[in-house]
Amino acid sequence: MKNLYVLDLGQNSATLANRGINKEMTPDELELAKSEVSNLTIEEVLDIPDMLPFGSYLVAEDAHVGAPRSKFSLAQQFEEEKLLRFYALCKERGITLLLFSQKLTPRALYFSHPAFAKRASWADKDDKVEVKDVKSDTIDPMAIHNLLTNKPELVATLKKPVLSFKEDPRKVEGWDFKQETNLILNHERNAKYEGTIIRSHLDEMLDSIVSEIPRKESLEIFCLTDENKYKQDSKYGKKGDWKVKTDAPKYGAMTSILGMLMDGDGDLRTREETGLLPGLAFAEEFLFGMTAFHTRGGLARSNLVHHFMRSFIRGKWKEENPDNLDFTKKSNRGLFTPEEDAHFKKYRRKWRRALIDMFQAMKRILERE
Repeated sequence: MKNLYVLDLGQNSATLANRGINKEMTPDELELAKSEVSNLTIEEVLDIPDMLPFGSYLVAEDAHVGAPRSKFSLAQQFEEEKLLRFYALCKERGITLLLFSQKLTPRALYFSHPAFAKRASWADKDDKVEVKDVKSDTIDPMAIHNLLTNKPELVATLKKPVLSFKEDPRKVEGWDFKQETNLILNHERNAKYEGTIIRSHLDEMLDSIVSEIPRKESLEIFCLTDENKYKQDSKYGKKGDWKVKTDAPKYGAMTSILGMLMDGDGDLRTREETGLLPGLAFAEEFLFGMTAFHTRGGLARSNLVHHFMRSFIRGKWKEENPDNLDFTKKSNRGLFTPEEDAHFKKYRRKWRRALIDMFQAMKRILERE
C-alpha cells in the first residue's frame, strides 16, 4: 500500500511509522528503521491529518483511537469531543482512518520479526537480535505496517471509526445476550454436556438436523454421518443410534450453538427488540465472535474457535501432511508458511460454513416446534 502510516500510542507519547520491518533485516538495518519512526507527543497526534499527504491511509489500534477516554480508561488518551473532531479532520484532509485490532498485534510481530514477538510473549530472546531495550511502541507500528503491506486483503477487515459514541441499544442487548449464553454453557460444560435438558433436546433433534442440512461436508465436520452411528448393538447404544463415545457427533460444539437459541430449562431465547429467536447476523456479531474486534468473546466462541475449529483444521493438516506436523505445533498464525496459511483459510471457510448451516438448521427446527 502506498502512503500507509501506522500510529501507536503509549501513555505519554506516540509513534508514527511509514515503513515496516521484517525478519531478514540485519541489526544495522533495524536500527535505521527505528530511527525513521516519528516520535510525537499526545497533543501532536491530533494534528496528524495536517501532516500526511492527501489520500494517505492512517492505521491505529482500536484500543487507542476507537473509543473515548473515561475515568476507567487505561489505553484511551482522548475524550469523545477530541476523537470526533480528529475523525472529521481526517475525512476533511482526505485521510482514510482505519482501526486495527490489538488482538492482531502478536500476529503482526510473529509475521514480521519473531524475535520481537518472543519478547512480547515472554519467551526466550532470539540470539541474533537484541530486543530488551526496544520499546514496543516503536516496533509494533512497523510490524503492523509490514503485515498490511504484505497481506493487503487484511485492509478490508479493519474497522472504520464510528459516527457517534452514543450507546447502541442493539450492542447492549448483544452483550447481555452473550452473558446469559455464558451462564447457560457453563452449566452444560460442568455437566460434561450430558444429562441436561439441552442435551436431551439435542439428541431428539439430531435426525432432523441431518435432514435440514443438505451440505454433506457440514455434516461430516459435525460427525453426523452413518459412520457416527453404531453398526451393531453395544453397551452404549443400539444399532443405528448415534455414538456417544469414540467417533461420536460433536456434542460440545452443537450444544454451544443450541445454547444460543434455548436456555437450560428448554425455553426458547428470544430477542428483546424483535421478540424472535436471534438471527444469524446477531449471532455472528455477538455470540460467535468471528472478527478480531470481539471483546471477551464468551464461552460459545471459546468452544467453537479455540477447541472445535483448531482441532478440525489441525486434523485436516495431519490427514494431508502426515510427514510434516510442524503446522500443528505453531502457536500463532504469524508463523505460518504461505502453504500453511492457505490450508488454514481453506478449512476455516469450511468450518464457518458448517457453523452457519448448523445454526440455521437448529433455528428452523425450533421455529417449527
